[in-house]
Amino acid sequence: MKTDNQSLAGVTYQCMDVRLKTNLLTYPQQYKALVYSINSDCYKFLYSPVGKVCGYIIWANLNRESVFRFERQSIGPTYPYEWIEGDILLVLDIVVEPQFRLDVLPELRRFIRCNKHKLFKRGNKFFAHLRVDEKKAG
Repeated sequence: MKTDNQSLAGVTYQCMDVRLKTNLLTYPQQYKALVYSINSDCYKFLYSPVGKVCGYIIWANLNRESVFRFERQSIGPTYPYEWIEGDILLVLDIVVEPQFRLDVLPELRRFIRCNKHKLFKRGNKFFAHLRVDEKKAG
């Protein structure tokens, strides 16, 4: 766990503030994923043009076995250690205040480009993205 209790409270507060501004309900499973992501340093704030927090991304770094379990049985990461066990990034939540969605697109693109393996889930479908190193591919 990389975040101390005071920082955990502050980061959690900022994330919950964004959820409140976007009128999102927070169920226990979502809150658990948020806290485990923050504890594992698997979060990133998104900022408005004036430098205020207007959104966040949380994720888990899974290994192949956890990804397989998630794809086949829809069982996501459950225990805190599962958030940092591998190199496949599973995006768990992206929340952005509606008026700032266009402003944070460049930041989201940078985030996606920085990570080699990514897995997204929308509804019951999975979307995988693997960045290919252009120097090796060409």
